[in-house]
Amino acid sequence: MLYFSAGVGRSGTFIALDRVLQSLNDPTQVNNYIDVYGIVYAMRKERVWMVQTEQQYICIHQCIVCILSQNSGNSDQQELLDQEQQDLELMNSATAATMLAHHNRAFEDDEGIAESGM
Repeated sequence: MLYFSAGVGRSGTFIALDRVLQSLNDPTQVNNYIDVYGIVYAMRKERVWMVQTEQQYICIHQCIVCILSQNSGNSDQQELLDQEQQDLELMNSATAATMLAHHNRAFEDDEGIAESGM
């Protein structure tokens, strides 16, 4: 069992990653994309505030890139990896401007989730 403070932000990040892994390993799913926001939206129907910060979304995307890069022999997974890397680059370019425009000290301490090098 995994549980952090309110059980929504970091716990939600971990649960979202688990759901991504399940969808990647599900042979019945033939999607050529990973819908991170759709996964989080579905989780929020059960419990509000799952995955709270931009850094937590970035962490999810970084983990997806790491997972797909380890399994990049499959052309479908290579396509997913390329798309995830593009999405991550887009997020990172927008992050600096977003952080300046929407700076909120309450979100400064993410305990190194996004900076962990994943």
